[in-house]
Amino acid sequence: MGATIIVDRWCPLALRAAAFVQAEMAADDVHILYYELDKPEAPSLASIGKAGLRIEVGPTPQGVLRHDVVQSTERVLHSLLSFFERRNAGELLPLPDTISVFATAGSNAKIAWPVDDDGFPTALVHASRQDRDWVPISAGDPLFETLGGEVICYQGEFGPTAVPIFVNEGGYYGKSSGRGIGFAVERVVKLVPEDTVSEP
Repeated sequence: MGATIIVDRWCPLALRAAAFVQAEMAADDVHILYYELDKPEAPSLASIGKAGLRIEVGPTPQGVLRHDVVQSTERVLHSLLSFFERRNAGELLPLPDTISVFATAGSNAKIAWPVDDDGFPTALVHASRQDRDWVPISAGDPLFETLGGEVICYQGEFGPTAVPIFVNEGGYYGKSSGRGIGFAVERVVKLVPEDTVSEP
C-alpha cells in the first residue's frame, strides 16, 4: 500500500496539503485516495472537525511494528506539519492547479472473495496481485485463486481498467468491515485556490 493520504471532497485544505506532501515526497511514491463525499456522508472521524485527512501506511498486520512503515508515517507527518507551519506563516506555497488522485470506484467499491457457509475465505488473493496496490488491473486479469486452484479473474466491475487498493487487507476479512479488495479509478481534480480556502 505504501504511504497514502486519504482526503474527502468536502475538505479542499486537506487536498492542498496532500498535494504538497506528494510533491515534497516524490521519491516515496505517496498516493492520494480521494473520497467523493460531502461532509454529512463522510463516515470517518476526520469529518467531525472543520478540516480533516487521514494517513494510511502499510502493509503491516495489526499489532506489528515495522521500522519502514513507522519511518514512512513519520516522513508524511513531518511533511504535513511543514505545510501547515508554512501556510500559517503566510507563505504562498507553489502547488499545481490540478492533481492526479485515486477516487474510490463507488460507494461500496469492493470485490469480495468467495467464502464458505461460516464466512471463511475459500480463495486467496492471486499471487500476481499480492502486494500490488495501485497497480492497474484489466478485465480478464487474475484476481483470486480458490483453494482448489481455480483462477477467478477481474470481470470489469469498475470499468475495463481499475486500480486495486487495500489488497489482502486484514481489516477487510470480516463481513462487518466490507469483505474484499477495494477499487479506485484515477482522476484529475482541481485544487481550490489558496485565497478561497476557508480557515479551519
